[in-house]
Amino acid sequence: MSYCKKCDVKIQGDQDYCPLCDEWLEEIKKETNPYPNIPLKFNRYKLTNVLLLLSFLLVVGLLAINYFFLNREGEVFQAILIGVATLWLSVTILIRKRRNIAKSFLYLLVTLNLLAIYTDIINGWRGWSLSFALPFSCIIVLFALVLSLKFVRLSLIDGLLYLMLAAVLSVIPGILLLLGIAKSPVPAYLSTFLGISLLLFTLVQYGDLITLEIKKRFRI
Repeated sequence: MSYCKKCDVKIQGDQDYCPLCDEWLEEIKKETNPYPNIPLKFNRYKLTNVLLLLSFLLVVGLLAINYFFLNREGEVFQAILIGVATLWLSVTILIRKRRNIAKSFLYLLVTLNLLAIYTDIINGWRGWSLSFALPFSCIIVLFALVLSLKFVRLSLIDGLLYLMLAAVLSVIPGILLLLGIAKSPVPAYLSTFLGISLLLFTLVQYGDLITLEIKKRFRI
């Protein structure tokens, strides 16, 4: 394709002169993408089996926590449904929207927890949405992110930033517990412990790399 300055039109074909005014045509160079097109690589069958196993372990784990520590059947069953849904939705979103995983996680957590809070309100507010659904969804998103990073094979720095985001979100239930808003300590402690542990591990192991990347992105 060529371009005629005089006529201000684009001409298809291999002509050297404009068919309208006979002026010399300029060749239009095609823009190339400097980044390689990397296809998504993951084993769908293996990933599905791992998700099924994690879902089973999640259900067994939540039932065990309820039996030994909580004794609140209604809230725990609701937390189980939200937890399993969060696990599958997290991995699905990560695979389909892997170019903007952080935003996808934010939308996912906000949507699920707003739905849980709404359900809690219309059923007479018992606080299970903040005491159970929020910490368990944070934990599941954390594990789902680690799982998806392994299968999707994101770049190291992107994976670290996403892990730090999930770790920070996992601390929120502990803050709500300290403020007296959340009432059940076990889920909040578990979520906060996992979040802080992962955050500290990431900072200790890759602190210099993360600092360099933040300076590059914010031009510090």
